[in-house]
Amino acid sequence: MIILLALLLSGPQSGFFRWHSDTSVQVYFAPGFSTEQQAAALRGMQAWNVGGITFTRVGETIDIQKCKNCLTLQRGTSSSKKELAHLGVWHLVEYEWIEYAWIILDERTRSVEAIESFVTHETGHSLGLLDCDCKSVMGRFTGGLNKPGPLLTSGDRKAAMGNYR
Repeated sequence: MIILLALLLSGPQSGFFRWHSDTSVQVYFAPGFSTEQQAAALRGMQAWNVGGITFTRVGETIDIQKCKNCLTLQRGTSSSKKELAHLGVWHLVEYEWIEYAWIILDERTRSVEAIESFVTHETGHSLGLLDCDCKSVMGRFTGGLNKPGPLLTSGDRKAAMGNYR
């Protein structure tokens, strides 16, 4: 019981895959994102500021960009009411480093605050963090389609920094 409580209070735990440290991630947007929504998504990525990883918008695309250190944001429709955003990654089996990744946001999500929140959460996964039962941006989402989730906490950042020592 004490161990479980400590895990719940400690914040997110580390997962398997992440961007390599000191990586400049090139961000592409598929159709369906307004200028304001793109800016909100970039704020969500850049909020982490760990491991020397930077996120820079480089253009628009129709397909997932399969280039080294590329991240594509796309729209989609989730069949689940609980999963409104999803991170997908491509990596070599023998390595934990992400080659390229994509985030799919439910096309019904229009609120810039919700988009920023969802992208912050999914970016945390790309930094090696798992979902947790905690009150942080990596906590299991309890909001709604156009409602932002919890904010990024110092515990989230600390957990992510632990993946880049």
